[in-house]
Amino acid sequence: MNNVIKCVLDIGEQMLLCGGEVHRTEDSMSRICYACKAKKVEIFTITSLIVLTLEDEGGNIYTQIREVNNGSSNMEMLHMLNSLSRQICKMGCIPEDFDERLENIKNTNKYRKLIMLFANALMASSFTIFFGGSFLEAGIALLAGGIVYLVALLAERAHFNNIFSKLLSSTSAAIIAFAALKIGLVASVDMIMIGCIMLMIPGTGLTNALRDLFVGDSIAGMLRTTDALLSTLAIAMGYFVVAFIAGGAA
Repeated sequence: MNNVIKCVLDIGEQMLLCGGEVHRTEDSMSRICYACKAKKVEIFTITSLIVLTLEDEGGNIYTQIREVNNGSSNMEMLHMLNSLSRQICKMGCIPEDFDERLENIKNTNKYRKLIMLFANALMASSFTIFFGGSFLEAGIALLAGGIVYLVALLAERAHFNNIFSKLLSSTSAAIIAFAALKIGLVASVDMIMIGCIMLMIPGTGLTNALRDLFVGDSIAGMLRTTDALLSTLAIAMGYFVVAFIAGGAA
């Protein structure tokens, strides 16, 4: 039964990391436990913690806790985890190659860093043009978007939390935008910052927070809402600090 708990916690952890809502994560974990002959299952989940307690057919009670670190949205990975959960429920046991299959899912759609760098830079540039910026401003946003990705990548490797990562990313984008303003390349930093900020807005986190609140997971919903709001505040703070030092925007 300890192996069942470990595997269930592995799936639940990965679901939360790739953007799964708390209610669906708990439901998937519970179904797997009952399919594996658990008599009673109790699961408590928030964004950073899973507590699983189950009772087997012999009356033995097992409890394990799993800490969940910061993750990022990956809907394809979430879909594959759901498929694996359904397969386990259909089989009624944990497959022998579970660890290998889970590892393959965790490596799904992991693009090379160079591709991600180009994609982030291109998105920042495209948003700048979409919101009315010039091609010169889009070119500066292209550079700033790439820097934002690199800063976020370094922050992740340094194990900084999501809020501090947003602060550093916003600050780096603002430095580039205001540098372009000071040397006379642009008349305003508005369009450049809009393009870069669109990369950092925690839209998925806020959406998941609202879904958790709607289904009654109040604690998880409030935690995710707070995280999204603090991330937004960090983005604004990064811009404000640079704007204050630079003497304000034109």
